[in-house]
Amino acid sequence: MKIKIFNLLIYLAVLSACKPINNHSGLVDNKDLANFFERYWDHHLRLNPLEATQEGDYRFNALLPNDQTVKFRDSLHQFYQSSLDSLSTFKYEDLNANDKISYDMFSYNMKMDLEGLKNNLWMIPFNQFWGLPISMGQLGSGSGAQPFKTVADYDNWLARIKAFTNWSDSSIVNFKKGISAGVILPKALVIKIIPQLNALVVTDPEKSLFFTPVTKFPTSFSVAEKQRLTAAFKASISTELVPAYARLESFLRTEYLQKARLSSGISAIPGGAADYAFLVKSWTTINESPEEIYQTGLKEVSRIRHTMDSVRQSVGFKGDLKAFFEYMKNDPRFMPYKTPE
Repeated sequence: MKIKIFNLLIYLAVLSACKPINNHSGLVDNKDLANFFERYWDHHLRLNPLEATQEGDYRFNALLPNDQTVKFRDSLHQFYQSSLDSLSTFKYEDLNANDKISYDMFSYNMKMDLEGLKNNLWMIPFNQFWGLPISMGQLGSGSGAQPFKTVADYDNWLARIKAFTNWSDSSIVNFKKGISAGVILPKALVIKIIPQLNALVVTDPEKSLFFTPVTKFPTSFSVAEKQRLTAAFKASISTELVPAYARLESFLRTEYLQKARLSSGISAIPGGAADYAFLVKSWTTINESPEEIYQTGLKEVSRIRHTMDSVRQSVGFKGDLKAFFEYMKNDPRFMPYKTPE
């Protein structure tokens, strides 16, 4: 569910492709390609309704697919592959410069998404930093992307709560598969997750983070609507959300923690080196290996430090580079401003 930069880039490409203007290539934008991108984006958001909500598209606010299942991952594979196949029906040489950029970006993204489905990180459904259990809290607090302005908005969220139960139970299944395969979180991270989950396990639904939207009903709601939604939220928190978070917390604390690994890097898990290489490629969009990127970083650090030291020497500073940093940071001459203005 996580939003990747290329999804945004594709969306921008769609918007660009929808503008039938002339350009330097002498060709007009391909309307069929623009329509294809629009159909793709609509289907993409249907498969990823949380992303749609975050994008401000509220058509699917009641949906929360169980992306922990083999069936869902298979549907993604079919969607990405069919989209890539459909793209190939357009003749690249007949496209203008703008559409060729969109074509290339889309092709790259589909190939990366297909490659991503090959990794085994689905056996780690969430961690202390990201994942649906955290996102649910952000959305359900009423201060996130999930809107709570109409009665329908509140009912949509109640529908998502129901779907979360299946998701959480399926995530435990995948965590267990991870234990068997050796694809496990580091113990240090599991220790951080447990209190995060436990904080959402309450005996009084009115003390729950998820009850917050009830305390902020719009003034336009009728008394009957407020009473119905209040009762529904209390029931959903007590019978669905709290039990789901309690099962997750109990599993991680009593079973998963004992199996968690003492290593930290992802390379320690089976296939971890390949997973890491893919993630590096995904986030950097370049084909260099992690080691090559690391060596580039070392060279750049060395170059920058050399430049800094050259400045130190050119001003005649007596002392090493660390002392020069302190001098620059603390000498009043370099901090002339006394007010924010």
